[in-house]
Amino acid sequence: MGIDVPGGGIVHPNFTGEMNTHVEITEGLVDRLIALGKPFDYFAYPNRDHGLHEGNGTEVHVRMLIIRYLIEHLPPGSR
Repeated sequence: MGIDVPGGGIVHPNFTGEMNTHVEITEGLVDRLIALGKPFDYFAYPNRDHGLHEGNGTEVHVRMLIIRYLIEHLPPGSR
Protein backbone atom coordinates (compact mmCIF):
# COMPACT_ATOMS: atom_id res chain seq x y z
CA MET A 1 0.00 0.00 0.00
CA GLY A 2 1.48 3.29 -1.04
CA ILE A 3 -0.06 6.59 -2.01
CA ASP A 4 1.63 8.58 -4.75
CA VAL A 5 0.85 12.28 -4.51
CA PRO A 6 0.76 14.30 -7.77
CA GLY A 7 3.01 17.01 -6.32
CA GLY A 8 5.68 14.41 -5.61
CA GLY A 9 6.22 12.14 -2.70
CA ILE A 10 4.94 8.83 -1.45
CA VAL A 11 3.66 7.66 1.89
CA HIS A 12 4.13 3.95 2.52
CA PRO A 13 2.64 2.39 5.63
CA ASN A 14 4.12 -1.08 6.04
CA PHE A 15 2.31 -3.78 7.99
CA THR A 16 5.05 -6.15 9.13
CA GLY A 17 2.64 -8.97 9.96
CA GLU A 18 1.37 -9.11 6.38
CA MET A 19 2.16 -12.52 4.94
CA ASN A 20 1.95 -11.44 1.28
CA THR A 21 4.36 -8.50 1.48
CA HIS A 22 7.72 -9.52 2.82
CA VAL A 23 10.18 -7.04 4.28
CA GLU A 24 12.57 -7.62 1.35
CA ILE A 25 9.98 -6.18 -1.04
CA THR A 26 9.60 -3.06 1.08
CA GLU A 27 13.37 -2.73 1.42
CA GLY A 28 13.69 -2.94 -2.36
CA LEU A 29 11.07 -0.20 -2.76
CA VAL A 30 12.86 2.03 -0.24
CA ASP A 31 16.22 1.45 -1.96
CA ARG A 32 14.70 2.32 -5.35
CA LEU A 33 13.02 5.49 -4.06
CA ILE A 34 16.33 6.61 -2.54
CA ALA A 35 18.19 5.88 -5.79
CA LEU A 36 15.64 7.93 -7.74
CA GLY A 37 15.83 10.80 -5.26
CA LYS A 38 12.07 10.51 -4.74
CA PRO A 39 10.74 11.98 -1.49
CA PHE A 40 8.82 9.51 0.63
CA ASP A 41 7.57 8.84 4.12
CA TYR A 42 7.67 5.35 5.56
CA PHE A 43 5.91 4.07 8.65
CA ALA A 44 6.05 0.49 9.96
CA TYR A 45 3.22 -1.09 11.92
CA PRO A 46 4.74 -4.09 13.76
CA ASN A 47 2.89 -7.40 13.76
CA ARG A 48 -0.14 -6.04 11.90
CA ASP A 49 -1.61 -7.11 8.60
CA HIS A 50 -3.43 -5.06 5.98
CA GLY A 51 -6.75 -5.63 7.76
CA LEU A 52 -5.67 -3.15 10.46
CA HIS A 53 -7.39 -5.20 13.16
CA GLU A 54 -4.34 -5.85 15.34
CA GLY A 55 -3.40 -3.40 18.06
CA ASN A 56 -5.50 -0.75 19.72
CA GLY A 57 -5.83 2.40 17.65
CA THR A 58 -4.11 1.01 14.53
CA GLU A 59 -6.95 1.71 12.11
CA VAL A 60 -7.38 5.30 13.29
CA HIS A 61 -3.62 5.90 13.26
CA VAL A 62 -3.20 4.66 9.68
CA ARG A 63 -6.11 6.73 8.44
CA MET A 64 -4.79 9.84 10.22
CA LEU A 65 -1.32 9.23 8.75
CA ILE A 66 -2.76 9.16 5.24
CA ILE A 67 -5.04 12.17 5.80
CA ARG A 68 -2.20 14.22 7.31
CA TYR A 69 0.07 13.31 4.40
CA LEU A 70 -2.52 14.33 1.81
CA ILE A 71 -3.23 17.63 3.58
CA GLU A 72 0.49 18.43 3.74
CA HIS A 73 1.32 17.39 0.16
CA LEU A 74 -1.68 18.07 -2.08
CA PRO A 75 -2.04 21.58 -3.43
CA PRO A 76 -5.22 23.37 -2.38
CA GLY A 77 -8.08 23.83 -4.83
CA SER A 78 -9.42 21.69 -7.63
CA ARG A 79 -7.77 20.98 -10.94
